[in-house]
Amino acid sequence: MILGASRRCTAICRQRRLVVDLCGAERCTGCMNKASSHQSVPGALWVQRIDQCVLIASLLPLCWLVMLAAHETGHVLGARMTGARVVHVELHPLRISRTDVVENRRPLLVAWAGPVLGCTLPLAVWGLSRARRWRGEFVLRFLSGFCLVGNGAYLGVGSWDRVGDAGVLLDGGCPVWSLWGFGAVTVVAGLWMWHGIGNRFGWGSGGTVDRRVAWATLLLLLTMSFVEWICWSGLVSWAVD
Repeated sequence: MILGASRRCTAICRQRRLVVDLCGAERCTGCMNKASSHQSVPGALWVQRIDQCVLIASLLPLCWLVMLAAHETGHVLGARMTGARVVHVELHPLRISRTDVVENRRPLLVAWAGPVLGCTLPLAVWGLSRARRWRGEFVLRFLSGFCLVGNGAYLGVGSWDRVGDAGVLLDGGCPVWSLWGFGAVTVVAGLWMWHGIGNRFGWGSGGTVDRRVAWATLLLLLTMSFVEWICWSGLVSWAVD
């Protein structure tokens, strides 16, 4: 291997993990792996782009599904704690989720439980992944930020037209500034959660994408979508109460 090629491979190996497996027969200064021939760097970058597209394209809809599921879980738990009866939970990959409750003596608590637990449950899972140093911790961090922004915007923007939970809270006597305050805090917190993790999604200089995490995210999205579709279609009976 000529010296110029070795230096070029060294620089790229430090930035792109996948190129490490494409080093030539001689030992590269940037890694200790060997291969039969020095293949083209653009080929390795193309593989990296595919992994990046898989990760981003699967993570965004997964965040949406998880946010809705965590939000409705909050409503269900709030109803259980206050003695209300849950008659139906709508969870479908292609529909907006909702929870139907009757005999609801504490509508404000049940309404607040959705966005509050919708934010804290993903944060708890991310905190566990960070403590355990899981490989996909950055994915859960992004997901937690998504849930914070989504729930905060839902209440803050919804207060203008009294949509969904915002309408229930306002009709129950909650001041509008409490919804705006919740929205402001959670949206800012969610944006902070996203800060500094762009390189894990392949953005910026030296950014790389973990192939296992990317394809595991896609698998999780497909699994969650399939389970929700099965439950919604009635092929699996799920009684809430």
